[in-house]
Amino acid sequence: MNNKESEIHITYKCPYNCVFCSVNKRKQTEPTTNEIKKNIKLSKKFTKLVFSGGEPLLRKDLIEIVGFAKKYQKNISIETNLSKLNQEEIDELITSGLSEIKISIHSNKSSLYKGITNSRSFRRVLQNLKLLKNYKGKIKVTTNTVITKYNYRHLNEIIKFIEDKIPFISEIRISYPRFYPINNRKEYSKKYLVPLESIKKFIKDIKGKKVVFENIPLCILNDNRAKKINWNIKLIKHAKIIKGLEGRVYPPKCDKCKKKRECQGLHKYYTLYFRDDFVKPFT
Repeated sequence: MNNKESEIHITYKCPYNCVFCSVNKRKQTEPTTNEIKKNIKLSKKFTKLVFSGGEPLLRKDLIEIVGFAKKYQKNISIETNLSKLNQEEIDELITSGLSEIKISIHSNKSSLYKGITNSRSFRRVLQNLKLLKNYKGKIKVTTNTVITKYNYRHLNEIIKFIEDKIPFISEIRISYPRFYPINNRKEYSKKYLVPLESIKKFIKDIKGKKVVFENIPLCILNDNRAKKINWNIKLIKHAKIIKGLEGRVYPPKCDKCKKKRECQGLHKYYTLYFRDDFVKPFT
């Protein structure tokens, strides 16, 4: 998988407090507009630039940032929970050069959505999904669903919900969460996370050319769809291109697996939460 994507965190603020995310648990200084522009200049070495955070739509200078990025990039994306978007802003972002909106959709049910995001914005997100129907052919729309104990039994329902709400969806990404060594991790693990082995039967029957998986080993997926994901995205920070966003590790049992070189392996902090004895090498 060739590395072609770069990512810039343009904010560390978010109206959500998702159970799998650490952005509201870290103390980080907000980058200035000029600092972001310095980072953007380095993105010209890549074929895609992703603005993330936090919630990028909270930046009052987002239109300016996207417009500046257009000088260096043809493929510009933002990752958003969609709770703050409106039609005027969509129009301005597209005019400024935005080519993709990646939406976080972690449930198709209001109660589960609230449990995962600690937000009551589900109805607003539904309204904004309707808005996007007016932009078919004008902007690429993708989604990301992070697996937790709240939603892992409902993945097929969530996929159908996304396909119904956004018929022209380009990609539906199902992600196992990125792990962070935060305080009280055992309690955190017990409350929100689920071992990879437990999700296996719930992803077994998931089909569809638009569905891809992220951060899930091949021995759990039991197919090659994970190969569509590039785990070597480069983060641009402090005007420097730094190593890939995710450290990958492979337990000793993986050494016997013929698919190791094609596999995403485990997130480097996975074993802080769960044992690695789920690994069953391909034969």
